[in-house]
Amino acid sequence: CDTFDRTYDEIKFNERDVDQLLDMIHHPTTDLNALLSEVLSAGPTDPAIKRKRAVTKETKARRTRKSKGQIEALVAEYKLSSEWENEDVEAIASKLGLKNKQVYKWYWDQKKKCGDLN
Repeated sequence: CDTFDRTYDEIKFNERDVDQLLDMIHHPTTDLNALLSEVLSAGPTDPAIKRKRAVTKETKARRTRKSKGQIEALVAEYKLSSEWENEDVEAIASKLGLKNKQVYKWYWDQKKKCGDLN
């Protein structure tokens, strides 16, 4: 865990320190919408914060399509019973090599498409 021994005044946004930003905010002719948009879109220019943000940014896993056989098996299971319990979802997922979340999402979408949701 990183500990920062820095003060709030040392952090800069768009090459401006906090005092400069506060002066701009309190000035009557400042367009606050434009200033806020600029500050939020650019983010901090402090290298320590940028580095921390870059390291903690997570990448999403690529989506994979279900195979034709998996979809056919899901449809067959749904035709047998349109009411699935958690145990059913787990069994189907392990049988088809899918995650429980994928099977449940397919089941939810199927119920929605068929109008079976209350």
